[in-house]
Parts: sequence; structure tokens; C-alpha cells
Amino acid sequence: MKKVKKKLSVILQQTIRRIGKAGDIKQVAKGFAINYLYPKNLAIPFSQKIYDDMQHNKDTLIDKRALENAEKLAKNIEGVYLYMSRSNIVKSNSTEGILYGSISTKDIADELREVIGDNTITKDNIDLNMKIKNTGIYDMKAILYNGVQANFKVSIFSTVEEAKNAVSLFLKDAQKEVKSVG
Repeated sequence: MKKVKKKLSVILQQTIRRIGKAGDIKQVAKGFAINYLYPKNLAIPFSQKIYDDMQHNKDTLIDKRALENAEKLAKNIEGVYLYMSRSNIVKSNSTEGILYGSISTKDIADELREVIGDNTITKDNIDLNMKIKNTGIYDMKAILYNGVQANFKVSIFSTVEEAKNAVSLFLKDAQKEVKSVG
């Protein structure tokens, strides 16, 4: 006999990557809703009355406190440089700068959480539009809340010292470009 997974209708309170946007009605697994979405205030149970009220007054959808927290967190993340090496992410690389295994959103989120000191950052907050398979400096984006995002850079090299040196050279070159443009 086949086990039938129970689904629940929920209204998303926040935009969740790969699931939907804030205000969307989604069918999700019962366990996912009860164990993850509800405790983190990411969704509420669907009812037509609640949905109609939300459509009538969209301001009720935005939790102002969560928005303020996301904006503060974005200010802390904006402009941060993460220095990642094979010693702190258990990935090694060749002499040509090719990584054995790509850097994941979890690796980046773990490092960002440690640097910022905020445990609310998860792999779902990291917008990774490409696989990182080579050493170098990468522009990254953290999506924190509806419309709130922060840009930061990740420097990946064999050692943390190499990563820091690469960033300092990158910043010197960027300052030269700014001076020549202005």
C-alpha cells in the first residue's frame, strides 16, 4: 500500500527561494509546514478570510520588525570580504587554481554567519548564480527579506594569506580605476 503524503495549503509570509513569493498560496508537505515554515514565521495556514484580508491590506503582510532586522543585517553584510581557503572549507585545489569540488551556498553561509555573528543567515539567503570551481574573487549577494539584499565578496585561494593578498591587490586596482575615472 502506497503512503500518501499529506499536503497543506499555506500563505507565505516571506519570499522563499525555490518555493514562492510573499503572499503566495502554496501546497507544501505537512511536516515541512509544521516543522520549518510555521516555527520560523515563514508561512501561516491558509484560510480564505486571512487571504482576503491580506489582499485587501498588503501592509499587514510585511512584518516591520523583520524588515528592520533584515536592513540592519544588510548593513553589516554590505561590503564584507570573506577569505576562504582549503584549510577552512575542506576543499583542496590544484596548482592551476581549480577546486576539487565546488564551493556551495552552505559553505558561504557558514563563513558569513561566523564573520557577521548572526545565526539567521542560511544557505537559502545566498544567491549563487554560478558554480564556484576555481580560486579567485567572486561578487556575491545575500537576499535577506522582501527586497532587502546585501552585496559582498568571497576570496577563495589555497591559504587565507593568499586570499587576503588577492583582495588587497584587487582593492588597490579598484582605487586606481576610481582615481583615473574621476
